[in-house]
Amino acid sequence: MARRINRALAAKDGAIVPLIAETGGINAMVVDSTALPEQVVDAVITSAFRSAGQRCSALRLLLVHEGVADAVIEMIRGAMAELAVGDPARFATDVGPVIDAEAQAGLRAHVERLRRRSARSARRR
Repeated sequence: MARRINRALAAKDGAIVPLIAETGGINAMVVDSTALPEQVVDAVITSAFRSAGQRCSALRLLLVHEGVADAVIEMIRGAMAELAVGDPARFATDVGPVIDAEAQAGLRAHVERLRRRSARSARRR
């Protein structure tokens, strides 16, 4: 679709119209050992959880250098625990609802898969 729009704009007479097309890829963040953990956590929370992660540009994959991973992950857990999920009309709400029941069902299924995977990993240790 982005290519079609780009072609249509290019074929148009007149000034060049800039096009930035977000096509729903896997948006990743790569964190090396020199990154400031506080900035990483702020960027992760903003990108992955604001708008309930429903923006096409939302963070989907976080890759953290093993030298700082434990500390960064612990800080992200702490920041996540502070997020208030609820009615977006309330000032105290950080994360509003998902778009529809289908989106909610998909998220619940994903959480359940992660729980099962975590339980299997714990049994192997």
